Amino acid sequence: MASQPENGIITAPDDIIKLGWIFCCPDNDHLVFQNIDITKGFHEFSHYVKTIIDEPRLLTYESHVQHVLALSSILLLKPSRTNSDLHQFIGREICEGLIGYLLEGYGIRSCEFDQYTRLDAEKIVKNCIRKKITEFQDSQKLMALMVASNDVHNRILFCFRNLLEQLPLEPISQKVDELELITRYTTAAISPLLENLMKHVMFRWTSVANDECKSSEMSLLLARPDSTISMVIGTEIGQTVGYGEVKPASHALNHKLVGKDLVRLALLAKNAIDTYRSKFVLSFLVVGKFFCFYFECKKRHINTLSLIFIMLNKDIM
Repeated sequence: MASQPENGIITAPDDIIKLGWIFCCPDNDHLVFQNIDITKGFHEFSHYVKTIIDEPRLLTYESHVQHVLALSSILLLKPSRTNSDLHQFIGREICEGLIGYLLEGYGIRSCEFDQYTRLDAEKIVKNCIRKKITEFQDSQKLMALMVASNDVHNRILFCFRNLLEQLPLEPISQKVDELELITRYTTAAISPLLENLMKHVMFRWTSVANDECKSSEMSLLLARPDSTISMVIGTEIGQTVGYGEVKPASHALNHKLVGKDLVRLALLAKNAIDTYRSKFVLSFLVVGKFFCFYFECKKRHINTLSLIFIMLNKDIM
């Protein structure tokens, strides 16, 4: 069985086939949405992908992440971005509606940050830009906007404060590598959202390797993710509830590496759900100044990986 060429072409993906391809459609307990049998449609799509490889025709990490994940019973859903091949079996409108249906089932809803607080925070930031300096008092002013009864509101303000203290007041012209992107920018931007030590949840950077290691043909599951979100039991690190991968802006156009990172996150989340019998796992993928958050859950024999939202910080680079 041939290994994957460097350009990302997949004829028989060694690192994915090791998981085993199971194409037996369950007899009952199907996921049905708007009178459409999602389990049956996804099963037929998985068979279609298998025929592509058997012919053989080419799949690439650049263009066929949805197909690759289907081989491991993972249905990737992105708003307005699902592959047209999937729509032969599950319609576009159904795919769009299914995302909200699944998130709603786990109590995940969109909400708006208070506009008045946002305006006050913007004034503080603009004042720092005008002064070309961030002082301790500016961080205090942001923290003064906190509300005692709103944990999410306060965690977002912590992110604002961290970025205010960490971001340069003028854009930096030099290239930002992966290590600096993580230690200076990504941690500041999302750590308050992902870590809650009072509830025994710890956000950790576990494996920030060099480019040579990242580009090796190591199995997707053997290569450790850049970060994990874990439960802490006493003095021990316990169950994993989230994963993260980071790529600097210089890799933004290398769709093979970005595609492989997304596949790795999906497979790791699937394994965590199966191992710990978790309801869901949260993952994030950072590419330069783009933050993408994914929600994976298991529903009626299908693991669904849904893009929750994309966050862009135009001032990072």
